[in-house]
Amino acid sequence: MFAACAFPVHVWAILSILWELPAWILILTPWNMAGVIAYTLAFALLESLTLLSGLLVLAIVLPRRWFRDKFVALSTVAVFVTTGWAILAHYNDAALQTWSIKTFLLWAGVYLVSLGFSYTLVQRFTKLEKLVVSLADRLLILGYLYLSLDILSIAVIALRNVGGIT
Repeated sequence: MFAACAFPVHVWAILSILWELPAWILILTPWNMAGVIAYTLAFALLESLTLLSGLLVLAIVLPRRWFRDKFVALSTVAVFVTTGWAILAHYNDAALQTWSIKTFLLWAGVYLVSLGFSYTLVQRFTKLEKLVVSLADRLLILGYLYLSLDILSIAVIALRNVGGIT
């Protein structure tokens, strides 16, 4: 499940890094650039672990048949639906800032309905469940890659902060 949580978070972090990289090349030394990238990836690890922890808490709190029996499929769908909404919110940040609480609650309701709809689809259709579990299994390879990059990032951060290398 970690791989399914880490995939969208790390893809977003890497895209953000690549977006900023041309500017960083002009103003940062290579070691400072490595530090900025390391902090970004370390935060992506923290985000992924927080997301996974929240899903694990849900699996513990909710009745077994609601979530735990199909944990991987339901969690993966929840992560991907939430990621889609987060991307939508990110690209509409200016509009979000002008929303009233009523508008926000309406859209929060639409988000919850989309989660409920995806939950229902996975619960009802075993083929969809198997497809989602298969996707999560395939993301495992990327999960190992992301975890390796995260460990390297933590090492860079440790060198920068503990070793005094700036």
